[in-house]
Amino acid sequence: MCLVLLMMPWLASAHIDGPGEGVFTYAGYEPYTDRPVDVHYFIPSDGNVATMPILFVMHGADRGWRYLMKTWRQDAQKYRFIVLIPVFTKELYPVEDYQEMGVYADDGSLNAQERTAAFLIDKMFEWFRDEIGGQQQHYSFYGHSAGGQFVHRALLLNDSPYVERAVVGSPGWYTFPDNREARYPYGVSDIPYINENDLRRFLAQEAWVQVSDGDTLRETFLRKTPEAELQGCNREERGKAFYASLWKAAEELGVESGWSFVDEHDVAHHSSGMGKRAVKYLFPEQMRRVDCTSVMTPQEVTGRLQRLVEGHKDVARMDVLGQTPLGQDIPVLYIGDHNDGKLRVWIEAALHGNEPAGVLTVCQMVDFLLNSIEGQEVCSRLSFMILPMANVDGYANHDRLSGTGNDLNRDQATFSDTVTWILKRAYASWQPELAIDIHEYRPMRKDFALMCNMPDARIAIGKDILLLPSGHPNVDPAIRALNDTLQRQIRRDLDAVSYTHGFYFTATGNEQDGYFIRKDGGNPRSSTTFQALTNAVSLFFEIKGIGLDDDLLPRRADVGLVALRSAICKAASIAPFIKEQVSLADLRACEANRPLIAQSHPKEIQTEVTFENLETGRFFKQRVTARDAMQQVVDVEKARPAYYLLPHDALCAKERLQAMGVIVEGDRVPVGQPLGNLVVTLLEPESQHFAFQGLEIKAVEK
Repeated sequence: MCLVLLMMPWLASAHIDGPGEGVFTYAGYEPYTDRPVDVHYFIPSDGNVATMPILFVMHGADRGWRYLMKTWRQDAQKYRFIVLIPVFTKELYPVEDYQEMGVYADDGSLNAQERTAAFLIDKMFEWFRDEIGGQQQHYSFYGHSAGGQFVHRALLLNDSPYVERAVVGSPGWYTFPDNREARYPYGVSDIPYINENDLRRFLAQEAWVQVSDGDTLRETFLRKTPEAELQGCNREERGKAFYASLWKAAEELGVESGWSFVDEHDVAHHSSGMGKRAVKYLFPEQMRRVDCTSVMTPQEVTGRLQRLVEGHKDVARMDVLGQTPLGQDIPVLYIGDHNDGKLRVWIEAALHGNEPAGVLTVCQMVDFLLNSIEGQEVCSRLSFMILPMANVDGYANHDRLSGTGNDLNRDQATFSDTVTWILKRAYASWQPELAIDIHEYRPMRKDFALMCNMPDARIAIGKDILLLPSGHPNVDPAIRALNDTLQRQIRRDLDAVSYTHGFYFTATGNEQDGYFIRKDGGNPRSSTTFQALTNAVSLFFEIKGIGLDDDLLPRRADVGLVALRSAICKAASIAPFIKEQVSLADLRACEANRPLIAQSHPKEIQTEVTFENLETGRFFKQRVTARDAMQQVVDVEKARPAYYLLPHDALCAKERLQAMGVIVEGDRVPVGQPLGNLVVTLLEPESQHFAFQGLEIKAVEK
């Protein structure tokens, strides 16, 4: 990185400090030299800065830029484009000069065209391009709400030679180009420098009107003048009316419109969420270079990761854990090592082979870790063991099951598959303190329609991602608390970009006895509980994906990436605390006076879940009965034995336990060991999760 910085010709600039975030003050355009603008920027840590696309993002009426930068820098790093966010303060740029572009002077007279704010962005672009030694000929333009007002009026007032693409996101009101009767800013009747040629140029611009079907509230700050009300009752209606006016104007002038219209679903008046949706319109070429709209082969996955590792061999390496029953290598990627003192993280994807979004998520996560400043900071605190395709045979065959027909996520304790042996030995050798498993779920099931009393409808779960914690009562309370801490951060970061989230559930029951859901997890056959019982902070993601088209794969992977990046960045920020709490949990597992929960059952509660009617595209909430694994009612509680005595000839059982990392002393399995919570759950004969059926195992007291 140091060598790269030394080679950048603009590093010596007093304004542009290099990759990452920064700010410069622009006051170089003569009509506005007395009104400087702070321009916050983000430059990705790799890529050719001289040719990298540039995007200007215009803020809303709140004049806030921090939350915009947090959102846009993620995609900028991922897709390699530069973001600039000019901040037009209310003091220097009131509504008349920001949203309305300064068309009128304070005395009510018409300003000259070149004195409007529409020209400021072009001048900032020219200055910035010169400072970085760039060759860019164009920039892209995005604004939401008040920023959308700025963008569409700037396009109307300025025949810019630089704007390549623009997205106008949900303004509260518009300037209609076909309205030759209304005065500006609702129409253009009184603007002599907007003539038919200007309108033809404006209509030919490659641009999008972006609204949301959830943006229908009439807040106090939504403009309600008679002229604005004529445009519609809310932002969605006004956006549709504006788009119709574009087509009307194009027909009258006999030109082909370059504008498109998009009505986003499941996001309301949310600048970050709408911005995330706009990337595909602004930078389609950049996204195609990075994202996959079809599932990669195992060889393509391995090759992609090897290329990422190639330039970082000092911190990362690829290896092979073993071979599957069908003869395929199981790849593993290490960043850091087991003995470096950092927080150890285990990440696995595609444990079910027909869930490919996690594989792409992992590839993008590795890119983030190795090729961004923020990711490298994370790697200074965390070490990773990453399995991009835990079920390689199933992944290659697009099959949920392994090559030998086993569900590897149900094989955590039974070891029916060769791959399980390989994975568990690897997990035990790494001894993770944070374990993350990435899955996809099937959103549409017939049970959901029956539960909602809509048997003929196509009903699906309406959340982008479901989080699945473990409610098993033998999980250490500190592990559960840390899981809650990370999940809270994940939910906040998903909210920030308008990805929806909920709890994991499955539906069951029948028409006669009624339908109910099973909420969250508690069975050690599944990785979320197995890993939590090893005293790892265990996260389990279920991305909405199975049965959806491959063209949604990039979005599904991005949902996973937001959640995964959130989890590890939060973990990095509290890494010493997590290590301390995991160590204390290991010590508590060794204590003889801790109770053992042999049997429990989930409490029955009433809750709401969000479904989507796929035929109407509408979301609705359904009140349901839930058996909540996070609220366990204890049925059998007892004192822990000193050890469990295995039959002398139970060699396979002993090997299974040792593969999990359990200490086995001859025929004895001592309970007082760091994996004691796992031991009592799997070996206690009274346990409902007794995993060694057919063996006469004795619990021996002190």
